Amino acid sequence: RIVLFICDGRIDESQGAYMKELGPIMKSIGCVHAMNLDGGGSSTFILKNEQGNLVTENSPSGGTLRAVANGLMVVLP
Repeated sequence: RIVLFICDGRIDESQGAYMKELGPIMKSIGCVHAMNLDGGGSSTFILKNEQGNLVTENSPSGGTLRAVANGLMVVLP
């Protein structure tokens, strides 16, 4: 099983997390191995909804999406 987890911050409802806090968080949801891919405000989690539209599921800092040089895309068969 693969768990994709985003911990954004910089707004009152979402405080983010320090690296030393992420280990216990990942362990508490059953992860054995974990990797941090991005720790900044460009972190964005986008899913395709049932209508086929791409929807941003988190709250990027600044309230808008940022251009980034790379990403992780998961495509189901």
